[in-house]
Amino acid sequence: MRTFATLTKQTAKGLSTWSFVECDGILIGFGGTTNRCRTFRTHQQMQQCILNFVGYGYQLSTKSAPAPVAKPRKVEKPVKQAAVKTLEQLEAFAASQAAANSEQTDQVVQLA
Repeated sequence: MRTFATLTKQTAKGLSTWSFVECDGILIGFGGTTNRCRTFRTHQQMQQCILNFVGYGYQLSTKSAPAPVAKPRKVEKPVKQAAVKTLEQLEAFAASQAAANSEQTDQVVQLA
């Protein structure tokens, strides 16, 4: 099925929507507030009908897909750099950083 146009208009009975399509080589216009159907022999006939509907106040409907929602990302906090003065302090700082990193990777997050 190939859609050529979708036209909409707010009426007293509600929103009237007409779709003009080609399905298996048959040109069809269907819709309205009472679900009517029209067939056309040529593309010119269908184009003329679409122009008539625009003259009646119908507007071309634009269907846009909703923007995808990004998954939240884990934001890592910046690590404070300690002032290391001796080799022993450097080794202790490196060990504490390694322990902190292993704790972060060992945590399991359960999604509901």
